[in-house]
Amino acid sequence: MTGAALLVAATGVGVAVAALALLAGAGRAGGRGWTGALAPRAGVGVLAAICLLVAIAAAVAGAGRVAALHAGPVDALARQGRTVPVLLRVTGDPVPRAATGVGWRDGQVRVSAEVRQVLRAGPDGATVATSTPVLVLTPPTDGLRPGALVTATATLHPPLRAGPVAALAVVRAAPTVVGAEPDALAWADGPRRALREAVTGLPAGPAGLLPSLVVGDETLLTSAVREDLRDTGLTHLTAVSGANVAIVLGAVLGTARWLGTPLRALPAVGVVAVVGFVLLARPEPSVVRAAAMGVVAVLGLLGSGRGRGAGPLAAAALVLLLLDPWLARSTGFALSCLATGGIVLLAGRWAERAWWVPRPLALALTVPLAAQVACTPLLVGMTEQMSVSALPANLLATPAVPAATVLGLVAALLGVVSPTLAHLVATVAVLPTGWVVLVAARGADLPGTALPWQGGAVLALLLSAGLLVAVPVLLASRALAALSCLLLLVLLLRPGPLASWPPPGWVLVACDVGQGDGLVLRSGPGQAVVVDAGADPDRIDRCLDDLKVRAVPVLLVTHLHADHAAGVQGVARDRPVGEVLTTVLDEPAEQAEALRAWATASRVPVRRAQPGEGRRVGEVGWTVLWPHRLIHEGSAPNQASVVLRVQTAGGVSLLLTGDVEADAQRALLARYGSGLDVDVLKVPHHGSADQDAGFLDATNPAVAVVSVGSDNPYGHPDPGLLTDLTRRGTQVARTDLDGDVAVAVDDRGAVALVRRGPRP
Repeated sequence: MTGAALLVAATGVGVAVAALALLAGAGRAGGRGWTGALAPRAGVGVLAAICLLVAIAAAVAGAGRVAALHAGPVDALARQGRTVPVLLRVTGDPVPRAATGVGWRDGQVRVSAEVRQVLRAGPDGATVATSTPVLVLTPPTDGLRPGALVTATATLHPPLRAGPVAALAVVRAAPTVVGAEPDALAWADGPRRALREAVTGLPAGPAGLLPSLVVGDETLLTSAVREDLRDTGLTHLTAVSGANVAIVLGAVLGTARWLGTPLRALPAVGVVAVVGFVLLARPEPSVVRAAAMGVVAVLGLLGSGRGRGAGPLAAAALVLLLLDPWLARSTGFALSCLATGGIVLLAGRWAERAWWVPRPLALALTVPLAAQVACTPLLVGMTEQMSVSALPANLLATPAVPAATVLGLVAALLGVVSPTLAHLVATVAVLPTGWVVLVAARGADLPGTALPWQGGAVLALLLSAGLLVAVPVLLASRALAALSCLLLLVLLLRPGPLASWPPPGWVLVACDVGQGDGLVLRSGPGQAVVVDAGADPDRIDRCLDDLKVRAVPVLLVTHLHADHAAGVQGVARDRPVGEVLTTVLDEPAEQAEALRAWATASRVPVRRAQPGEGRRVGEVGWTVLWPHRLIHEGSAPNQASVVLRVQTAGGVSLLLTGDVEADAQRALLARYGSGLDVDVLKVPHHGSADQDAGFLDATNPAVAVVSVGSDNPYGHPDPGLLTDLTRRGTQVARTDLDGDVAVAVDDRGAVALVRRGPRP
C-alpha cells in the first residue's frame, strides 16, 4: 500500500498545483469569463480552500484507481504466478520488442489490454468477469488491434514496477481473435494502412518516419533513425503529441476559413477534426492527452501571444489528472504540460519579437524553441545531463514537422481511394521527414551529445531563466539570429573533425546495445573481434558500421542469453565472420538452437571456447580463463559465461567477464588470484549487485565499463557497486548514460576513456 499512498500524495500535489495554476491563469485573464470573475475576488484563504478540495478529490480518485487494480481475481492470480485462460480487450497497438527481459522471447510484441474475463478462476471453476488493465507479452497475430477481443492462456506476474496495470501477462501461444474492433477504429485502419503502402519504395529512413510522425505508427521506423532521434532529443516526434493535434487543427480551421466557413461553425469543424484525428491515431490515453494539449496550444496561439491559454491549460491538466491519477507520476505528462505552457505563454510573444520574419515562419521557429526551453529544468533534473544537441536539433528539425504532418495526413486519406495519388503526395512528404532524419543523424554524430549536469535543480532553473532572457534578445536582432542559425547549420550539418569516432588509438568499444553486451576489440584496420552481440541485430550492426569494421575474424558469444546472443545476425550483416566461439552450456536451448541454425545457414564454423586456450588475431590476443566447471547456483548460463583476459597491441590488459555471478567470481579468484589484475574490467552481469568484493580487489582496474540498458527493470547497475568502484579510484563508464564507450591508448601510452555521448 506504500505505492498507493505515494500515488495519492503525488496526485493530490499535482492537482493542487494545477488548480492553483488555473486560478492564476484566470487572474491573468483580467476578469474575462467565469474564472476571471472569481480570481480577482479570491483571497489566499479561498485559493487554499479550492486547492484543498481539488486535492481531496484527487486523493479519492487516486485511491479508487489503486483499489480497482487490486480488486477482482487478476491481482491475486499474479501474486501466485498462475497460468489461466483469459478474455482480453486490446487497448493499444502492439509494439515489437527484442528479448531483453524476464518473460520476453524473440518475436514477441508488447500490447496493453484489459482482462474482461478470467476463465475457470472461481472456486467452482466458473468464469469471473472483471475489467482490469494489464500489460501483455505475446506472439504477434493478425487482428491484434485496439478494441479487438482475444482469448489466450496467460501466465500472470506482478508488474515490474508500480503503475496503472495490475499484472504482466505472458502469453506463449498466439492468442485467438474472437471479436473485431469497433467500427470507428476499424475505419481508422484503412488510412493507417494506406499511409504505410504510400511510402513503399521511398528511402527507408524518411519513409519509415512519416507514419510515425503523423499517426504514431512506428511499424516502419528503422532502429538507426530511432536511435538518432533519441540521441538528439527528437524522440517526441515519433509519438502523437499536442503538436500533432495543434498542426492538424490549425490546418483544418485555416482551410475551413479560407473556404468561407462561418465563424460560428468553426468550433464544430474543429471538434470533428480532433475526434477524427484521435480515432486515426488510436484513442489511447496518451493520444487523448495530446488532443487536450493540442487544443490548448491552439487556443493560446490564437490569443495573439497574451497568455490566454494559461487557464485552459490548467483546466485541461486538472481534468486529465482527475480522470487518470497515474498521470501525477508520469514524466511524459509533466513534459507535455510544460511544453504546452511554453507554447501558450512564450511562443506568441517571441514571434512578435522576431519582427523581421513573417508570423507563420516566426511561429514555426518559436513554438519548438519555447517548448524546449520550458522543458529544460525537468529534463536536466531527471537525467542529470544537459543535452547540447537537443535545442539546435529541435530548432532545425521541428519547422519541417507541420508540412510532413499535413502532407502525410493527406496521403493517408487519399490512399483509401487512390493509392497512386497517395504515393505522389507521400513522395513530397518524405522531403521534410528526410530533413528531420538528416538533422538527427548529424546531431547524433556530434561528440558529447549531452554533458553531465552537476548544478542541481536550482542551477537548472537559473539556466532556464537565462534562456528566457537571452532568446527574446536574440530574436529581436536580425543579425544575431541569422548568425546563430548559420552556426547551428554548420555545427549539425558539417561536424567534420568534431565528430571523431572512433577515437584514435581505440582498442575496445562497448557498444550501446541496450540491456546487453556488445564488445568490439580492434584487431587491425577494418577488422575486429566481437564479444557478444546484444539482443538487437540493428544496434550492433550500426555500432560496427560506425567503427568502420568490415570483417569479423572471430565472434565470441560468452553465453546464450538473448541479450548477448540474439543480435549475431547484425554482426554478420554485410561483413564476413570467420568463426564463432561459444560456451560449453547450451542453455537456453532455444537460443542455442537459433545460433546453430544461423551459423549453419551462414556456413560459419562454431566451436567451444576451451579454458586455458590462447589465441591472437592481428593486434589483439586473449586467454580463456573460464568456465573450468559448471556452477548451478544462481543462473547456470550466467555462471558458465566465457571469461577472457585480453592483451592489446597497445599493452592494455582487459578482463571480459560476461555475466558471471559471485560464485563463479570466487572460483576465478581461487584459481588465478593476483593474475586477474588488469587495466580495464568489463563489469560482470551489467553491474548487478551479485558481485564478490575479493574479485573486484584482485582485478584492481583503472577503468570499469558497465554495459547496461537504460530504464532496465533489474535495477542495473547497482548503486552500491558504482560507489565501491568510485571509492577505489576506478573510472566508471556505463553505456546507458554514456552511449558507445571506447577505451583508447593516448599519445603517452596511457589508458583513456572516450564517451561518445550520453543517451538522453
